[in-house]
Amino acid sequence: MRLVEVAIFAWSAVKVGAVRVSEISSLAWASSPAQRTVKMFEASSQYGSIRDFKDLESCSLPCTQAANADEADVIYAFNGDDQTPPKRANDNQVLVSTFWESPEHYPARSSDFDYSVSFRPDSTFANYSMIPALFADIFDEHLALVRKDAPFPRQKSFDEKAKSRELMSMWISNCFTDGTDRIYLAQQLVEAGLKIASYGRCPAAVLPGNPAYLQREAAQGEHAQAPASALLQTADAGSTQEASIEHNEGMHVVPAPRDRELYDTSSSHLFYFAAENSKCAYYHTEKVYNAFLSGSIPVYVGNSDTIDDYVPQGSIIKYADFRNPAELAEYLKKVAANETLYNSYFDWHHQNLQQTNPSLRAKLLTLRGQGDRCAECAYFHSHGRNTAFNAKVLGCQRSQPSALEEARERGMGARIQQSMIISLFVLFSRC
Repeated sequence: MRLVEVAIFAWSAVKVGAVRVSEISSLAWASSPAQRTVKMFEASSQYGSIRDFKDLESCSLPCTQAANADEADVIYAFNGDDQTPPKRANDNQVLVSTFWESPEHYPARSSDFDYSVSFRPDSTFANYSMIPALFADIFDEHLALVRKDAPFPRQKSFDEKAKSRELMSMWISNCFTDGTDRIYLAQQLVEAGLKIASYGRCPAAVLPGNPAYLQREAAQGEHAQAPASALLQTADAGSTQEASIEHNEGMHVVPAPRDRELYDTSSSHLFYFAAENSKCAYYHTEKVYNAFLSGSIPVYVGNSDTIDDYVPQGSIIKYADFRNPAELAEYLKKVAANETLYNSYFDWHHQNLQQTNPSLRAKLLTLRGQGDRCAECAYFHSHGRNTAFNAKVLGCQRSQPSALEEARERGMGARIQQSMIISLFVLFSRC
């Protein structure tokens, strides 16, 4: 995820009422009478953006900002990385774990919490703001059908996209955080004969022999890493809010300039490499939606077990459905050569989301602010310490390993075994 965007989105859904309150069946105690104002405090945040709870003072069941952690009834805290978990000032103090990135890369430091806020649907307060609001905006007022007047998804014809030498676009700018082998997979696809246009800044994401990269290399010099695109010049360093945050104009959402350029650039390719950096359950970021808004078919790499509730029916190609990269490459070439088959992945443009994927629709409704911003505050007027908190929501449940991952593990094991045999042989030959 983009850091600037996350820092702002993390609590935005709560403020506009995009909180889904889960049912908690076992509680240590119930809080004081409803007329009391609950004091709330955020001790730490994954991206440093600390929430102020004064906006909840006008709720019918009010909450407010506590002066400090010791005085708070409810404490929110980021639970990962090198963050020190909070300590309760008293036995009745409620602790709420918050996280927005994959726990595979930011594992929980403590399970001593009562509730959670995260991207997971089984958290106490689920937040789906990793889905761009623009994606929710492409649907009509009933959030059922794609609007005929919507400027997104981009609507380039099959023939236009088929003219591109590279069948798939790829945007990877973080090569050091990779729990899905996405860069290795992309390299394997290229070796299998699939041309990919790599627009990412990460040097490791630049594919050997990639025409798009070779053209940039010739134009910018052998050691240049940053593509000429203004979009990518702001993608990693020094991004401003104006460049990276979508906003409203009138009744509809307008994408940030950076995102608009990404959609326009990707729209020239038949496929979009929608590869997450983690396979944790429910960790589905903006990548797959970038593909939808570009008008390309997402080739999805991530948790294949939970993605279906986050995308329109029949809209993506999962790498997990193939035995190896070569098989996936052959299928992509097959789709690219068959206009009817290719266009079938866009049938969702004409289908009723209420009927085909009500779970996705429910998530998108939260992005339209169709909820009560005071719901979370009201919750703590009747819920105190929770001795039945399920710490599973703080962890990472990965989908089954792909054939590629298993093959790499076998290969690595064989290399280690071979190395050990050689070492033993050398050791004994010296004796």
